[in-house]
Amino acid sequence: MCAIDQALEELLSQGKFEDTYIDRAVESIVFAEIREQQRKEEEERKQKKQAAEEARKKDVRTFLNDFIAGIREGSIKHNGNTYSVNTCKVWESFRLILERFYKKHPFTWESIDQRLVDKFLFMMEKDGYMPKSINKYLVCFRAMVGYAHKARLHNNSVAEKCFSKIRVVNVIKQRKSI
Repeated sequence: MCAIDQALEELLSQGKFEDTYIDRAVESIVFAEIREQQRKEEEERKQKKQAAEEARKKDVRTFLNDFIAGIREGSIKHNGNTYSVNTCKVWESFRLILERFYKKHPFTWESIDQRLVDKFLFMMEKDGYMPKSINKYLVCFRAMVGYAHKARLHNNSVAEKCFSKIRVVNVIKQRKSI
């Protein structure tokens, strides 16, 4: 209340003894403090909201869901071309596989490394996916990491180098030669 005391002393020194002057001086000081408190609270709310939005954007699954929604509606394009319906289906299938994998092995953009990619690969092999399908989903995973890197959602430059296709052996040709 130091500011109020100073305001009252100043009014008295100016010879303003009326209640209206005193009331205005007190109100302006009190309301200034309230406005400052409200401003600080609003700024804190904005910062929390912004931090929550940044965290949401940096979440791998949220990014993938937003990406798939964008390619489906046509707002996200590849080299200026709209993604085909079949490509959207591949990305949807990849999302389902990634969700299953994420439940067992949660990860962030920064934690993607060769070990994580190997676990993803092993899960698909264990689940009986054919090598061509595995390669298709590895391409999706690598592309997703690259798109997120381009969008500056992570700085994991090692992540994109962890993906390599598995060797597809043409079993049908081998069987015919036997």
